[in-house]
Amino acid sequence: MDALLRGLGRRQGTIDGGGDRRLSENVWRAILKTSKFGDLAVEWNNADPTSIQRAKERVVSLVLSLTASEDRIESCRQDIEDKENCMAESSSDSLDVILPHVVHIDLERLQTNEKLRSDCFPLPLNLLSNLRSVKFLSEEMIDESMLEAFSRVCLDVLDLSGQRLKQMAVDDVLVQGFKNLTSVRLRRNNLTQLPVNAICNLPLLTELDVSENRLTEAPSNLLQLLPRLEILNLESNKYSHFVLSNGSDALPAISPSGDQQPRVPANPRSLVLPG
Repeated sequence: MDALLRGLGRRQGTIDGGGDRRLSENVWRAILKTSKFGDLAVEWNNADPTSIQRAKERVVSLVLSLTASEDRIESCRQDIEDKENCMAESSSDSLDVILPHVVHIDLERLQTNEKLRSDCFPLPLNLLSNLRSVKFLSEEMIDESMLEAFSRVCLDVLDLSGQRLKQMAVDDVLVQGFKNLTSVRLRRNNLTQLPVNAICNLPLLTELDVSENRLTEAPSNLLQLLPRLEILNLESNKYSHFVLSNGSDALPAISPSGDQQPRVPANPRSLVLPG
């Protein structure tokens, strides 16, 4: 155990498990932000099935490499001892202990032109019971099967910025699940109209970012359809102007298009956003 703890290192506050670079054109990285074990970085290669299995085992090894404080090491060991012995068990059994502590995932494409598919993701999503947000750091990196898989997790925040998703894909994704979403970020996609039918199925939505798309209009009753909405970002679209009416309720924050900053009354009945 001590040799393992010495042998596995840390990098810039994130425990990094290295990576499989033999087939470098298919390398991916996931940074798992956990509530107990710090940040765990793991790489794998879609083209190498053994790499995907090693990625699972590496997450377990990374937890054992914690050296920040004796308290954290002892806490980690205690959790693992509850399952008898982490390294003596199968990786799937050990992941039962670790993955419920993951609250956020950053996914990044390192050296590949492929999209990430759900069958190539190394971690069982059903164990991510406390995962609340996912961010895709590389543009155009996700396959629709990956989105469908994440729709079965109780996410609060879904950031699809830069994925260049088409209108139909966004509609399909948001109606598949995601009932607990409070924030949807669709900046820099290929939207020509707001996915109204889809987002109306998100009763808890408080933030919607559809900036840097190709929107030309929005339904005037959008704010009434989304009664909990607090932040609406519409900047850098193609509209000339439109009116958003929300009856007698105020919209606490809104981002206008371009450099123009319209004055927002304290309790507006409607808001005109110039292009």
